[in-house]
Amino acid sequence: MNKPENMVSCRNSVVVGQSAAAFTLIELLVVIAIIGVLVGLLLPAVQQAREASRRIDCGNHLKQVGLAVALAADVQKHFPTGRLTRDPFDVSWAFRLLPFLEEQAIFDARNPDDTVPCWDASNATAFRTPVATYYCASRRQPAADRNFDNNNAAPVSGTTGIAAGGDYAACGGTYYNYYTPAGGGPDPTRAGPIHTFSQVRPAQVTDGLSKTFAIGERHIPPVDPSS
Repeated sequence: MNKPENMVSCRNSVVVGQSAAAFTLIELLVVIAIIGVLVGLLLPAVQQAREASRRIDCGNHLKQVGLAVALAADVQKHFPTGRLTRDPFDVSWAFRLLPFLEEQAIFDARNPDDTVPCWDASNATAFRTPVATYYCASRRQPAADRNFDNNNAAPVSGTTGIAAGGDYAACGGTYYNYYTPAGGGPDPTRAGPIHTFSQVRPAQVTDGLSKTFAIGERHIPPVDPSS
């Protein structure tokens, strides 16, 4: 007997699934070892890339400071003065340069009374506000509690030497003495463009402006030298 064309013959079937094979302990250890090797190979490359990025930032910061020095010299007709007194805690070139780094607000926050010391509470904003441009990320991050030696040693509690620091230094030359009374000054044949009592005009830089350091990155490690 022939089957009708509209009828479909079908059979019930049962599919038996096979269980997936699990990792053995040895295979797992091999995978972990491979991952460890890859991390060991890639991590130095990542760190080098980060350091390269930090160095670029440091160079950009130094360029900004250099442009600010040039602008200050153009406006004031001389390079920024290192200090105007023999007091090592006196206002430095870095503070005087703030208006030329678009940090006028910090500059204006200083107590107008010159007899008030830098560490007075009224000067907290002016002298303890970190300026990112003055820091190199390869050395350290901006902070408001550097001691006046500008290293990473924690200031002694209750002392006066606390301020925002920086990683760039002015070139005072191969010889200068900030204890020299105003008018005496350093040896003019070995003086740099920025030192205590200085008001060096660009025309006085006889070696050539493009061949003379004004500001440079500190080469010393940012650590407590007494440790």
